[in-house]
Amino acid sequence: MYADLPARTCERGGGMWRTRKGFLYKILGLLLCYALLLAVLTISESFRPESTIKNMFDALWYSAVTFTTVGYGDYYPVTAVGRVVGFLFLVTSLGFLSVIIGQVTSLIMVYRENRKMGFQGTDFTQHVVIIGWDSFAKSIVIQLMRAGKKVAVVTSRKDDIDLIYQEFGSRDIFVLFGDLVSTEPLEKVNIRDSLGVFLNNGGDTEKLILLLNLKRGYPGCDCIVTLDNGDLRETFLAAGVTFVLSKNEISAKLVSSYIFEPEVAELASDLLSSVEGSEDEYDLQQYRVLPENSCVGMKYEELFDKLKKEFNILLLGLSRKEELSGEFHTYKMPLEPLEIRSGDYVIVIVNGKTEGDMQRLFGVSEGK
Repeated sequence: MYADLPARTCERGGGMWRTRKGFLYKILGLLLCYALLLAVLTISESFRPESTIKNMFDALWYSAVTFTTVGYGDYYPVTAVGRVVGFLFLVTSLGFLSVIIGQVTSLIMVYRENRKMGFQGTDFTQHVVIIGWDSFAKSIVIQLMRAGKKVAVVTSRKDDIDLIYQEFGSRDIFVLFGDLVSTEPLEKVNIRDSLGVFLNNGGDTEKLILLLNLKRGYPGCDCIVTLDNGDLRETFLAAGVTFVLSKNEISAKLVSSYIFEPEVAELASDLLSSVEGSEDEYDLQQYRVLPENSCVGMKYEELFDKLKKEFNILLLGLSRKEELSGEFHTYKMPLEPLEIRSGDYVIVIVNGKTEGDMQRLFGVSEGK
C-alpha cells in the first residue's frame, strides 16, 4: 500500500514537468509566429513610400499598440498584405489579453491554494509537530497553546484546514496538507527545529510505519505516541520512540481510581490539564535552570523549602542529563542529597498565580 508512494510522487513530478514543457513549447511557437508576422509586415510596408511602417521597430510598435487596443494611429499599414497582418493583430489582441489575464488569475489562485495547503512551509522553531488530526489532537493543541507553544499540524483531509484556522487562528498554528505516512512533506513543518513530534496518524500499524520512516530521515527527532494496544509498548521503544503512552491504560487508571478514591482521581485529572490563571487550578510543569540562576549550587532540600515557604510551590523532583548516557534521568522526591546544577530541569506543581512566580524566578517559560 505504501511502497508505491515514491513512485506516485515521481509520476506526479513527471506529469508537472511535461505540462510545463508543453506550455513552454506553446509560448515559443507563439513567439515564432509573432516574429514571422512582424517580418512579413515590415517587408510588405517598407517598399511603399506612403507607408508609416519603415522598419522592424515601427512594426513592433504598431503591433504593441494594436495588441493593447490603444491604437494611437501614428503607424498603420497601407498594403493589402500589411492590412491582413494588422487584422490578425487586431483579432488576436482580445484573445491575447484574455489569455494573459487568465494566466495571471490562475497563478494567483494557485499561489493562494498552495499557501492555504501549507506548501510554502513555516519558519516556526521550538514548536510541536502533530501528524494526524482528530478530536484528540485538538485537545492536545488546546493544552499546548495554553502553555504558549506553537504547533504545526499535518493532516490528510483538506476540510480540516479551514476548521483548524477558524478554531485557533493562524499566528501560533500552521497546517500542512500531506501524506500521513511519508516523511517527504515534513521539511515544510521545519521538523528539524521542533521540540518533538506527536504521532496521531491512525492505528498502531500506521504509527509504527511513520516512526520507522521518521527515525530513518530524522534520527535525532523526539517522537511521542499514544497506543491503542499497550502490548506494543516495547516494540515502539525498540523502534526509537521517545515517549509512549497507552490511552486505554490512562483512562483505566483514572476510572478505577475514581471508583474508590474519587478525590485522588479529580486531583490527578486536574494536574494533567493546564492552568488558566486561577489559584484553584494546578498543573505539573518543568523549568530549566540557567547558569545565572540563584538556585545553582543549592541543595535539593534547600530549594524545596525556598519554593514552598516563599511561593507555596511544591518541588516534586528534577531531571538531569547524565554524562555517560547523554539521556535525562528524573529524580522523583530524591532522598539522597542532590545539588542543583545548571541545565537541570526542576519539576513543580503550580497554580495560575505561582506559575508567574516560577517564570520570574527562573527567567524562562515552562518546558524544554
